[in-house]
Amino acid sequence: MARRLRKEVKLIFYLIIIGLLIYGNMKYDWIEFSNPVEYNDNVNTDVLVTYNGVSYTSDNLDADFNLFVSAYAVDVLETNLTKEDILNRTILNNMIYAEAMNSTYNETYIREYAEASKLAYLENNNVDNETYVSGYLEKGFTKEDIDDFFFKEALVAYYVENNILNFEIYSDDVRDYYEKNNQSYTYNDTFYVFKMILLDEEESAEDIYELAINFDDNFDLSNATEDDVLDAQNYWFSRLVITYSLDSNKEYTNGLYVVEKDPKDPADIIEFMVESVEDLDEYEISKVLKFDREILNEDNETITSYYVFERMPNKLPLIDVYDEIENELYQTQRSMVWNLYTEKLKKTNEVKFY
Repeated sequence: MARRLRKEVKLIFYLIIIGLLIYGNMKYDWIEFSNPVEYNDNVNTDVLVTYNGVSYTSDNLDADFNLFVSAYAVDVLETNLTKEDILNRTILNNMIYAEAMNSTYNETYIREYAEASKLAYLENNNVDNETYVSGYLEKGFTKEDIDDFFFKEALVAYYVENNILNFEIYSDDVRDYYEKNNQSYTYNDTFYVFKMILLDEEESAEDIYELAINFDDNFDLSNATEDDVLDAQNYWFSRLVITYSLDSNKEYTNGLYVVEKDPKDPADIIEFMVESVEDLDEYEISKVLKFDREILNEDNETITSYYVFERMPNKLPLIDVYDEIENELYQTQRSMVWNLYTEKLKKTNEVKFY
């Protein structure tokens, strides 16, 4: 489930995502204030921001900007990063870092992940180490400067994940949302809803079919309700899809498809799908079905594929949309918690922009 995945997210994710955002010339917004302030190069004072009794000057921003550019090899990536992009995140980072330094953490753990994150970032963006090192040395920074920068980034990410955004979405919340918004997960009766497993060998397909219909070998269903049994079958079929299906879209669809019952000018494969599921009852699993597809080339090849289908009800079962709902609830809660936290930070630190 998504909640388990979130708990397993490592600090490396946060630093890699920074690289992706910079590379795409996008603002790094997960750590900005909810109301970003534009940086004005023509301010009449060197002081840009005051917070918690500290004055943050244009010289500070110049130094932080150059360090950020060097640490993330922005020059090498040829992005259009500006000081305006850095101002808000730097002030907020500084305030969170001050809180984090007073919290309990394992410094060795943070430094190890900071180093791993830096290396993963460089590899992800194809920046070779020699170019990277010469880049920050030319700007007057040392390896210790870069290490300290990534330590700060990692500690802030760790503190946020474990102290600010460490809430849970409970199964009752997901179920309530599902019941209140069931129309969002229901297709009208002009559609067929089904799952499918695609294989390229008949023998393999027959083996998977046997695994599918004997799903109860993998569960203790002695005291199960009818709904429990259907959930177990559905869950097992989905696992077979992910594990064995050759369908290139399975990671996105979980093997779930929706097609019109009476499509206009359908492609051969769509017509085959419709004919394969139209006589199945809900949750019924088809036998292995063969589909021959001609390839329009000099040899007029024919590719033979084998399918196993499971007909689904038009109202998608909760188990098939659980992760989607949980993630939606999490993102909503996350946004609310984050906004409240940053607003509180601004007030307690008496942040003032000039």
